[in-house]
Amino acid sequence: MQIGIKATAEQLGLSYQRVRQWSSRYGWNKPLPKPRQPTVTVDTLPSNVLGKYEAATKLSLAKSCQSMAKDAEELSIRHADKVKSVAQTASIVHGWNNSESKGNTILNLGVLIGNTVPEAPDEAEQPKTELLLESNKVREIESE
Repeated sequence: MQIGIKATAEQLGLSYQRVRQWSSRYGWNKPLPKPRQPTVTVDTLPSNVLGKYEAATKLSLAKSCQSMAKDAEELSIRHADKVKSVAQTASIVHGWNNSESKGNTILNLGVLIGNTVPEAPDEAEQPKTELLLESNKVREIESE
């Protein structure tokens, strides 16, 4: 009750005793509960919830990409845009365009699907490239 029993009885034109009895009977004098802050547990933190679903989502997307890639084997060239979309999705899911995981790559799918610009080989790789060219020339000469 905001204004008290006596003031309420006067405002309503009722006896003080009647309003007091109603007040005790219906619990009007009980203090209002304090508003509580919502409790945030480790399980309900947005980052943890997202992390929980990340692995399942990646797995589902990977399965979907595998299925679409199998179907893409039999498509004609006019469906190349759809195959490109599947390759882009798979690239994102598997992290094929990660700059950290360049390693010993033979084929950069990022270049094929248009996500990355081809890079010139490093100076350390120049001798390898030259050796490959020379060995190919030797093979050509030997085969003639």
